[in-house]
Amino acid sequence: MFASTKACQFPEHWSGSWFQKGIHDKIRISRNSISDKGNCTSNDKYKFLVYNSAENCARCMAIYEKHVNVLQYKETYCAPVPRRLSDLCEEINGDAPLFSLFRLDTPPVPCPFSGYFKFTYNRGRGECKDPPSTIDSCTDENRLLFRFQACADIEGSESKVVTLECYATWKGGSFKFLVGKFLHPLAKDEDDRFHCFLFEQGSGGTYHLAQSADASCEGLEQALEGPATMELTPTERLESKCSFPDLTVKGQYWQTLDGLHVYDFGHENSFNVYHKNGTLLRFVNCTQHDPTSDAFVVYSTTKCDIGYVCMKIVRRTDNIIEIMQGDMVKSLGDACLNLNKQNPSDYITLTVMKTMGTDFSIPCPFEGIYNINVQNNEVSLRSPSGYPLLTLCSERTVFASQCLSSEQLRFELSCGSNEPTFKYFQCSGLWHENGTNFLLIYSPDEDYLQFCLSYKEIESNDRIKATISNTNCRPNRKLQQLNSYSNNIYEYPRSNYGSVSRDHSESIHFELYNKGLCYATGHSSSNFHINRRMLRPLYEILLINLTIIVNAYFHL
Repeated sequence: MFASTKACQFPEHWSGSWFQKGIHDKIRISRNSISDKGNCTSNDKYKFLVYNSAENCARCMAIYEKHVNVLQYKETYCAPVPRRLSDLCEEINGDAPLFSLFRLDTPPVPCPFSGYFKFTYNRGRGECKDPPSTIDSCTDENRLLFRFQACADIEGSESKVVTLECYATWKGGSFKFLVGKFLHPLAKDEDDRFHCFLFEQGSGGTYHLAQSADASCEGLEQALEGPATMELTPTERLESKCSFPDLTVKGQYWQTLDGLHVYDFGHENSFNVYHKNGTLLRFVNCTQHDPTSDAFVVYSTTKCDIGYVCMKIVRRTDNIIEIMQGDMVKSLGDACLNLNKQNPSDYITLTVMKTMGTDFSIPCPFEGIYNINVQNNEVSLRSPSGYPLLTLCSERTVFASQCLSSEQLRFELSCGSNEPTFKYFQCSGLWHENGTNFLLIYSPDEDYLQFCLSYKEIESNDRIKATISNTNCRPNRKLQQLNSYSNNIYEYPRSNYGSVSRDHSESIHFELYNKGLCYATGHSSSNFHINRRMLRPLYEILLINLTIIVNAYFHL
């Protein structure tokens, strides 16, 4: 039995699962053991004596922490016990193999360089430089998109697109090192994904990289030499040859109806899209503008989805714009080929972010009290966390417009309760398109609570077919794609409001039946909401009576 000379523990932050080239199973490190190696019995700084009980032998492991996600070690053979730590560690030669451990199940880190580069590469059979390959920064600062081009005269060169996800950087001597994963469909396991790079920065922002041949850091000694090398030259992504309309730049900050995404039009030729927590989701550069169709070709980056998109920006009101965008393509010339075939549902509705003192209230377009009829009797619009924003039910929901003021409408909700609750909204924008009316309403009491009401009047305004949504004025697949990126960034808390039967981005379809004017209906709530037009004759009667009383007093 091997006796421990003193307590030995590995650093606590080493605990977890690790990968080593050529070893199929994960390597697990705990406070006092390394799987397949044994238990730590003594140590001196970075040198550890590890006892393997199955083989009844011990080895010295010299372990160097290069980064919280990278350990490198050298080791002796497993020697019969007992042996002293110092004696055994002297047997580690300077040219002993250096093994690398890469941490698994850990978040990536920011990549050491960003921007846009052209690069050449050499895999030992000549430099591939024409056509040049390119690197794009993704919206995630921990990813880079590599587009390798094939060169006709270079054997082994190939056209492929891969994403590099960065996991560690550190300095070793005069060089810097990077460990990352190449993410591509053909990668079967971590042996295919992990790579190590040695790099140095040259003049003019250039970089020289040497890439390992496998999932280790072996064979990397010079940035200009190695199993594969690359030379990166910074370049402009694209020259912006157009500007977005003044209406977007003037507003600068716009938001989706639910406030989840903020569009920053701080520059005339580009804009960024942020999650409300400040995380960058997308950036867009204006590349080309066709004044005939008023369409823009933009260069769009969302995560590592990068390419050209056809886009139109339409002003609906002073505080509302809609952005139509097509599918992403790789060629600028193909972006707007199907412009006339774009579906109107590809519009994203944006409103100017409210600031202190701004008021976009407008008169609501209809007047009176309406009963509501919904399919399945009761339907709710919910927030991403499941909180019910608005619940409508047939015959127990009353919709009143212009009963308190011309800019206000009200939902009287009695679903599942004898006591009605009231939600008040201000009308803030109205436009018409192809027989459909679009009305934007917002709550003056709740931040970011906005709805779009799209409707068609039937039977001379006595019956209205309507749809209400808190995300967009039309169902929109592009917005759903952006929401999916947001969900990866912001994990919504578990709902405390039961199961969520509807997706956050869906709408409620319902019908409104006119029950009369605010002051003419027998509805119980009409006593509290008198139309302002009714106040004028009452005021005139009171004024006449007051005049009669005053005149009578002075004639006494």
